[in-house]
Amino acid sequence: MSTLLPNIRAALLWMAGVGAAFVSNVLTLRVPLIVASAGYFMFSKPDQIQEIYFILASDLPHNLIRIGAFVVTTAVLCASINECVRQLWASQTGARLTWLRAAISAGIGMAPLAGIAVGLYRTTGYFDLPDLQQVVAKLAEKPLSPDGKTYFDNLTGGFQALHRDALFAISLLQWAAIGCLIMAVAVGVFEAVCRRRLSNPSWFRRIEANIFLITTVLVGAFSLQAVWIVKSASALLIAATALIGTLTWLSLFLVVLQFFLLRLQNVSARVGLSMAGCLVAVALVADWAGLNDNHTVRTVENKTDAETGGLIQDEFYAWWHNRPAERVNAFKDQGRPFPVYVVAARGGGIYAAYQTAITLARLYDRCPAILDHIFLISSVSGGSVGAVAFMAAVQYEPAADKTKCAEDGLDGPGTIEKLVDQFFRNDFLSPLAASALFPDFAQRFLPYPIPLFDRARAFERALEVGWLDTTSGKSDGLSQGILQGRKLGDGPIMFMNVTQAETGEQHVVAPTNDDIQWRRSAVNSANLASMGQDIALSTAATLSSRFPLILPPASVALETRHLLLWPAIATRYVDGGYFENSGADTALNVIQWIEGENPAEKVVKPGGKGIKAKKFPEYVFKMIVLGHSAYYSRLYEGAQIEANGFSELLTPVDAFMQTREVRGDQAVDRVSTLLDQPPNLGDERWRLAQINLNHRFFKFPLGWQLSSLTRRLVAANIASAGICNAAGEGAFRDSGLIEGPNAVPFGMTGFIESFQKNSCDQCKIIREVNSGLGKVKAKAKNGNSVDNCDLAR
Repeated sequence: MSTLLPNIRAALLWMAGVGAAFVSNVLTLRVPLIVASAGYFMFSKPDQIQEIYFILASDLPHNLIRIGAFVVTTAVLCASINECVRQLWASQTGARLTWLRAAISAGIGMAPLAGIAVGLYRTTGYFDLPDLQQVVAKLAEKPLSPDGKTYFDNLTGGFQALHRDALFAISLLQWAAIGCLIMAVAVGVFEAVCRRRLSNPSWFRRIEANIFLITTVLVGAFSLQAVWIVKSASALLIAATALIGTLTWLSLFLVVLQFFLLRLQNVSARVGLSMAGCLVAVALVADWAGLNDNHTVRTVENKTDAETGGLIQDEFYAWWHNRPAERVNAFKDQGRPFPVYVVAARGGGIYAAYQTAITLARLYDRCPAILDHIFLISSVSGGSVGAVAFMAAVQYEPAADKTKCAEDGLDGPGTIEKLVDQFFRNDFLSPLAASALFPDFAQRFLPYPIPLFDRARAFERALEVGWLDTTSGKSDGLSQGILQGRKLGDGPIMFMNVTQAETGEQHVVAPTNDDIQWRRSAVNSANLASMGQDIALSTAATLSSRFPLILPPASVALETRHLLLWPAIATRYVDGGYFENSGADTALNVIQWIEGENPAEKVVKPGGKGIKAKKFPEYVFKMIVLGHSAYYSRLYEGAQIEANGFSELLTPVDAFMQTREVRGDQAVDRVSTLLDQPPNLGDERWRLAQINLNHRFFKFPLGWQLSSLTRRLVAANIASAGICNAAGEGAFRDSGLIEGPNAVPFGMTGFIESFQKNSCDQCKIIREVNSGLGKVKAKAKNGNSVDNCDLAR
């Protein structure tokens, strides 16, 4: 007992000494530790980063410059972190590093490289899901007949070839991950064994000495992306930014951040005051007082005598009376109302944008007359970007003959689909990331707003430059104002949903001035016209896409304070998906409002006579929902749910992400109940069509850059109207690979049925429009005399 207490005391003193030494070392190395941890997280965790890795692997020859730039900046980042740790420890001891400290220095320096290895490995899970492997195994188990294989390939966009390409990219990613780990270990061993002597490399000294100048140059250069006065200069800078790539800008930002903090630490030691603490205090006060809010909505001059400020029912009344008389009469002669389509385009970043644009493009390419039937597009977030891209494409290259309308007969992508596909090959993420990491990050520490530093404006300009590149400089469609050249009744009207931050209410950016259930438009045409101002299509779409962190909240400033130069912020808007992510709620509100305020006139059916003659409405509203179905979501009934780590930080974010999707699903369910079920269905076969992505089998990135493989996956999921009754469908169904139309979304059944439903829903839309052109209904060509298009609901 006499020796126990001294031993315990000695052990406690030893533990206290170890703890004190650990805390002392952490405080000494706080700058490189912060940068190394940030690098590990940024290169390993975000889904969009994984999509970028997949872009590099799936299109290797076209990404050599990006890969080379990323390798160089990552090498500089890792070397600078390692050297920073060595310099800080040297300033403590002044002696040669022990092998342990040299190894720890290398380990901290290699943290970003380890993060890259983890991110590359995680990316390999994108297409290597068990469900897809089950599909491939079942295809190998039961080989298809030639007709069945042709049908399957056409239906799924050549899924087997796509899957092989994905597996090849995955193998490259796996080898790259292994290479990164080997490199990290090799550097650690080399540093511990061969490089224990202290040194102060010239490159390290030069960067540290000139870091303030380097930071100023980078902030100034990337702010020029948002300059609209000299459009050619900003377009060139955006192209160069995209050429280098997001990963390089992330690495470069971390390099600059480390040297900037290191320099501030040295200055703080000399003056006896924490300069970093002062900057953080300035940032907090400026943000609290609204002194650094540079995210005001960009306006442009309204150069036309646009007819603005009308109510939605007035817009519809004018639109209805502009419908081609021969088309309206053709439906009357059949005893059927004229179909009026309202499109709801779901949010989801660039994959939702691509889905919206490609779906509308495929419908238009097969049947240009459909545009005469679309009154309104209600879009959210990425769906808004896809909607404006589609409208810009149609205005740039409209169909020469709007009377051609066919369910099949279109081989390959049409004109509009090619245009929007080319548009979404652009990298919109790199200009956004470069602006966010440099000028917009610097703005947080400046107590006066500089609009050129706004990352949202860089994103808007990237959209405009992307469209210019798509049309070889012939069209500046996304720079046009939403009011430009507009007349009352012009359609389709675009309602881009946003959420008002102060109230949580759903608003819309639209060329109307309404007071329906969503209260009023966010930046409505009446206010803008009275100010002689307008907003560009790129700005309107970006307003709807203000997803947290990626894009900032938008501030609406309608006046300036008299005594100060800071703008007075009237309100702020964020992504429309905060409220509801499908766009269906707004679309349904519009339909119900118009049906209540301006009901369709009843018309006597052909051949009817007398008071008891059967009547039908002149027109009927129908909704086309572009999104994903809860039936094929990743959280389908019975799916295994896994809890995430970091519950304090990530669980609220996960809950928000899931609830916005569930509210969208519930909105679509309400539409189905109120429109597509008796008694509101009336004599119609259908009033709701859905073209959905299959999230049960595929993972789609929430960001602003798409790989070629992801574009192919989205396009394959959408399918095409011409496949619904294609030859070989009967042979494929008879093969026994799928169970039937009512099976649960499992295995091959769920995989195939989502494609088939999308195809046949498009087919029924085109057939309906086609009937108003006096065309004969197509017959089934699937080999079993079943007209799937006619049966589609």
